[in-house]
Amino acid sequence: MRIIGERSIASLLKLLIDLVWYAAIALYCATFVFFIWTYFISSGPSYEIHGWPIYLESDAASSAVSPIAGDIEILEIAVDEAEIGFRASGDWRPKIIRLVSLIAGGSMGLLIVHNLRRIIGSAARRNPFIRENVSRFRNVAYLFIGVAVFEAIRGTVIAAYIRSHFSMENLNYRFSPLGLEPLGDFIRSFSGHLIFLALMMLVLGEIFRLGLEYREDSQSIV
Repeated sequence: MRIIGERSIASLLKLLIDLVWYAAIALYCATFVFFIWTYFISSGPSYEIHGWPIYLESDAASSAVSPIAGDIEILEIAVDEAEIGFRASGDWRPKIIRLVSLIAGGSMGLLIVHNLRRIIGSAARRNPFIRENVSRFRNVAYLFIGVAVFEAIRGTVIAAYIRSHFSMENLNYRFSPLGLEPLGDFIRSFSGHLIFLALMMLVLGEIFRLGLEYREDSQSIV
């Protein structure tokens, strides 16, 4: 099977990413409408938040597990990231955090898929080495970096809200003695693998730029 062109792997990927693109748009619009209806129209002053992370020491859950066999001894129970759900009334900040997360995260995700769709589409047309693709690879790289930074900022804001509204024991927090809780929240929430993907996109963009230059040089010689 051919790699690029019609009836190739690239054309199959183009079909799949087209499906992902339209499904992502539909999901984004449906989620946005559902969010606005749930949190701003039908909920009234009281609403629920779920899935916000908290960090607990392993001892917090050690009493929940015990060995059945006498020849087994528990050494440790690793509990890093738990989640908290709560009901709030009259506080607009959790709503805004969720709304900004939906808009910013969804928009960046759609832009990533859009650029990848354009790149694969050019490969399916047997014309991948174009200047637009160089810019698209760079755009995807910058978007991955943007997502990583945004997620870290979002995690920092959520953690600050939780610390200011809940009293919790057995927190697994190494930055508290130094008074650097926001820095710790930022580091915990930062997705390093997205930076790796961004670097890969930048490398691919540079490869495409060199390929484009070689093609233009060969055409000028001919």
